[in-house]
Parts: sequence; C-alpha cells; structure tokens
Amino acid sequence: MASLSLWFLADQARFRREREALVELANRTDWLNLGPCRFDAGCMVVDCDIDIGHQVYQAVLRFPETFPHSPPSIRPRDGQGRWSIHQFGDGGDLCLEYRPDNWSPELMAWQMVESAYRLLQGENPAPNEHARVASAHRTTEGQRLRAAFSRLPLTRALEERLSQLLPGVGVRGSSVLYLTEDNVVRFITGLDFPDEDPWVDPDVPSMLRSETWKARVYVRRLVAHESLPSTACYAEFSAGSEPLGWQATDQLLVVMKDDAIHAYQTFDDYVAPVSVIRAAPVASRLSDEHRLLADKHVAVLGCGSMGSKIATMLARAGVKKFDLVDDDILGADNLVRHDLDWREVGQHKVMALANRIRRVRPGADVRVRTQQLAGQESSRSSETILSRLAECDLIIDATANPAAGNILSGFAQTTHIPLLWAEVFGGGVGGLIARHRPGIEPPVPLMRRAIENWFADRGIAPELQVETYERTGDEAPMVADDADVTTIAANTTRMAIDALLGRDPSYFPWSVYVMGLSPCDLFAQPFETHPIALPEPPPAVAETVLTEEEVGEEISFLQRVLAGPTELT
Repeated sequence: MASLSLWFLADQARFRREREALVELANRTDWLNLGPCRFDAGCMVVDCDIDIGHQVYQAVLRFPETFPHSPPSIRPRDGQGRWSIHQFGDGGDLCLEYRPDNWSPELMAWQMVESAYRLLQGENPAPNEHARVASAHRTTEGQRLRAAFSRLPLTRALEERLSQLLPGVGVRGSSVLYLTEDNVVRFITGLDFPDEDPWVDPDVPSMLRSETWKARVYVRRLVAHESLPSTACYAEFSAGSEPLGWQATDQLLVVMKDDAIHAYQTFDDYVAPVSVIRAAPVASRLSDEHRLLADKHVAVLGCGSMGSKIATMLARAGVKKFDLVDDDILGADNLVRHDLDWREVGQHKVMALANRIRRVRPGADVRVRTQQLAGQESSRSSETILSRLAECDLIIDATANPAAGNILSGFAQTTHIPLLWAEVFGGGVGGLIARHRPGIEPPVPLMRRAIENWFADRGIAPELQVETYERTGDEAPMVADDADVTTIAANTTRMAIDALLGRDPSYFPWSVYVMGLSPCDLFAQPFETHPIALPEPPPAVAETVLTEEEVGEEISFLQRVLAGPTELT
C-alpha cells in the first residue's frame, strides 16, 4: 500500500524555496516576525507574529502532510480565540483567499501569510473599530448539517401547502421518525387543515408509515408580534409554545416566521431544535421525454440480481406501473449482487422489490405474483400472469429460463407487446441483450436461432456460456459480481426506455448485442461489443377468412353455449 512521504524530504528544493520566500517576506515588510520552524503532530510548522499596527496576532503556519497538493493553514498558536468571522470555529483555521477549493501547487506559503494579514488588518482597521471584508466563502448545506443530529427534510409538496397557512393559524398532523446510529430524520406525512379533508404528502413514500415511528406534529405560522420559543429548558419552551397552540403530546413543533421555518422536537421533559432542510428548487434531472414514462406499464419476470436492478432503474427513470413475477426468496448470499439489502432477507423478492420501487418512486403502482411463469403451478396461475402481462407496454424477461422464454416469445408475438431479455455469461465475462418488437424484428425463435448461429460460428456453444447466474437446488451459482450484472442491467434498461418511448429511429440500430466485460475466448478486451444481425421477418401468413354462412354458424354455436352446456358436434 502506498503511503505519503515527508514532502520536505521528498522535495528538498521546494522546502528551501518555501523557507527563503518566508524570510524574504519578513525582510520586506514591517508586519511579520518569524519564529522557529518546528514539528507539531508530525507536521512542519512555523511560528509567526502578524502585527496589524494596534494588535499582534500570534499565529502558526502549518504545512499539511499532503503539501503541496493541499494548502497550508494559519490559526491561533495557542489553539484558542476567535480572530475573524472568516474562521472555522474558535481557535480554528482562518478562511483565506487560497483554500482547498482553489489551491494550486504553484502557490506558496508566504502568499497564505500575506492573505492572513490582509484579512486581519481589513477587519480591524483601527483600535475598537471593525469592518467587513469581501468573502468568497460559501457554506454548503452539507457543512451546515454536519453536526445536526435531528433533521426535518421538507418536500416541495409540503412547502407549497405550508405557504398557504395564514399568520396566527395552526394545524396538527402526522410525522414519522427514522432513526439511525448517526441521525434522527423526521418527515411530515400529513396535515389536518380546518374544513378540508386530511392532506397527505404525495412526495413521501407510503412505505415509511409502516417502517418508522409515528409522532404528532403541530405547525403554526407566527404573527408579527409572536416570538420563537426558547429551548433553554423544557419549562421555558413549554411556556412559550403553549400560547401558540402547542400541546405536550405534540412531539414535533414547526413554526414559520416570515420566510424562515423552525422546528423543535420534544420527548418527556427534553426539548431540542431540529435542523430544517428546505426543498431544493425545481431542477429536472431527466429529459422532457422521460415524463412519458409515467404512463407506461412494465412487466419484469425474474426479480433476481438482473431483474431487481432493471426494475429499480426504470422506476428512477420515471416508470410508475409495474407487474413483478418471481417465486424466489431473498437469501443472504444474494446480496453479493442483488439490488436489495439485509432488511429484505427472508422475504419474497417480488414483495421486497415492490417496496423498494415504492420508496424510489412514491405513488408507484406495483402488482406482484409470487409464482414462476414456467414453474409447476396450476394452469390458472399461468393464465393470471399472462392476463396481467397483456396489459403491459413492455415485458422484460430476466429469468434466464428457456421455458419461460418460450412462453413469452409466443405471447409477445400474439399480443404485439415488445419483449426484452438479458443474460450474464458464466464467470461474468460478458452478457447479452436482445429486443423483440413485433412487426420489426423476426419472431423470437428466429432471433434465438440467429444468436445460437453467431456463437457457433465462433466455436463457442451458447449453452455453455449463456446460463442463469442464480440457480436453485443443488447446482452451484454462476460466478458474476455486482459490477458485471449492473453493467448488463444498465444497458438493458437503456434499451427498455428506448422501446417504451417508441423512438423512431431507435437509438439502437441493432436489436441484439453481445457485450464483453473481461478478456476471454470471445472477447479480446472489456467493453468489446458485437451486434448480431437478424434475418428479415417472414412474410405474414394469410389469415383464414370465414364465409358469411360460417360466421353465422359460429355465432349460433356461441349463443347455444351461453344458454347452457352444448355438445361440440
């Protein structure tokens, strides 16, 4: 493992230039006095006194171990004192013109010292006189919340609803609390406005209500003369909050004053402020055409590693309606590459995946079937599955099961529903992605034959390469890691989105791709991709057309069946 070398030994010429430049700065100015150079906690430091005329600041210039790739720092030598508003806490580093976000190795330590002088002299131009200097420092929300234990994210829907609350009006509602080792995160899930039906936040996944603690919340917009409650102690908080309408059973208080939103949590005789996280401005992270996906209905058969990733990606892309089919249980060993985690171990994969989709895409409509399409199930079970698939805009076969593939190929041809399938090769050396659009590609059996011929032409038997990577029973599972499966799943999802949007022309000029992930007999290098040419679709077979007399006979027969049992002859 590589380690950092001592920069002053590794680059002695740089060390010499740094020393000489500091001495030169002290010689040409009357405000800098250099002290000794020494080691402190493994770092090279230089004591220096910065004299702004009416006050001397005893500072220390510290070279980090990563110098010159990160900047030196200047702070109070005794580690105490608030010298500037541009300082990281009491006794902390000064925030200077050169910082980690704009530092370049060509800059030198003397420039940091000079910047510190300008800051201190600019803020303190004369005894007992203070001024502000321009600041380029911008605190990120992550920095602001770094030490915040209790947090309250607000959704856009909630902020819109709160903006309608008039001054002096308070409402109660419900919230949920999600507890981790590092944080308590609360979400307001609903509010009870007077003379209205209860309002439920559509942006908060309904799953959170059953997976988290529940707590009452009271929300009020203050009028001009009302003050924020004190959090010095519970008694003071209670005395200041009760006149606002808060009750001791309200574990979360949210008050709005002007444009600011403040929150407080209580438990027994404990009270503490809660950090409010405002909703980010609307900024679309998807293209406009992705909005069309909200009206699409996708079936995913096989909710293992491949199917779980594809379904989750499609939900993130905007799809809101799913049918999931699989009878398998999530085991701990599946976590090597499955999109679910330990919270779902022991559950049916379809059930757990449905919940994951609802967490990713609040309001998603997900139906599940804990069955196999080609398993040892009743005929009615298969009929139910197929009847649901007939409602979909796209079917994705992630089973790597030839029996299921055969059923789906004929079903897709009959219903004219596009079908995609994907497989990972043994050892994770690559994978295959295929698309069938009725009327554009040839029937699936012809496509599979073209794929087999492609492998045969290269002397590789597809039955040895293209196999399910998650087997059941006594067979050993196929070896493939999460990156292998994710790569194939991601590209399958891109083709699925292309099919759902009906792009013409398609972004994908070929309908079958073989993608390499590792060097092997088939691929010289990773990401080597081969399209497979398909034969032209066969000419349409003319349908049998009945005569008017024959049509009449069929209608008559159906009428007799509706009236009661009827012999076939």
